[in-house]
Amino acid sequence: MMVQIKKLGLSEQEIQDLDSKGFGLDKKQKKMMLEMYDTHPASAIDLNKLAVDFNLPEDYRDFLLKNNGGIPIPNAVKTEGNIRVVNSLLALNAPSGFYDSIDNYLEIYKDRIPNNTLPIASAGSSDLILMKTDGVGGIYYWDHNFESDGDGVENYYENMEMLASNFSEFLDLFYQPED
Repeated sequence: MMVQIKKLGLSEQEIQDLDSKGFGLDKKQKKMMLEMYDTHPASAIDLNKLAVDFNLPEDYRDFLLKNNGGIPIPNAVKTEGNIRVVNSLLALNAPSGFYDSIDNYLEIYKDRIPNNTLPIASAGSSDLILMKTDGVGGIYYWDHNFESDGDGVENYYENMEMLASNFSEFLDLFYQPED
């Protein structure tokens, strides 16, 4: 099964559907979700700004230009002995304050993840999917439960598990677990 990517944010109809089911959002949340839904994919200019600090592989650049992040469907990835849930693939072009954006995650995790990695997805329980951007490449699952508690976080990889050698391989890992 090939992974599908649902646009980040919510349409007017999706918000109305949530309201009718009793899962209403407050005004600020509605505004943010609508704004993100209407946001255009990342541009070459957006990518070039990010590329100043990170070496972005072509397959990931193409993904951001086409999708600008999104919700993977299905959203499970199998690792050695674990099934990992990926909540969202982070957006590059996002309204200020939108949670599932690369900029937001870089700010939150700046002193917690290795310097040569870029957060590309949020996973369950505050874990991340990171991309190594130092030429070695690779997509990794970062477990916050085992992050470095001291100095040297910029080179700490003990809490990371390799998922794929590149972004395209990572997208091929998504599957629907059996109930």
